[in-house]
Amino acid sequence: MSKIKNKFPVLTSLNGHHASILCVAFHPSAPILATGGYDNIIILWDTDSYQQVATLLGHATGVICLAFHPTAPLLVSGCYGGKMISFTTLQSR
Repeated sequence: MSKIKNKFPVLTSLNGHHASILCVAFHPSAPILATGGYDNIIILWDTDSYQQVATLLGHATGVICLAFHPTAPLLVSGCYGGKMISFTTLQSR
């Protein structure tokens, strides 16, 4: 067993998806984490409070990639079905 595990304690566990999570992305300037998975949804999380902020819908197949724009309030997602969706995201607090 590796000793590395002891150096990285678990901060929290986020529960909200109904299937496997396939991708995650941190917002470049706001305390927001986006997660996407086989349940075809994207969940936005507040990384300060570890609470779910929003659920984004629109994909018919599993979400496999997420990327926040570095300066604009945009999140782009892609799915197994070949569809990309652009969402307007929350502004920095």
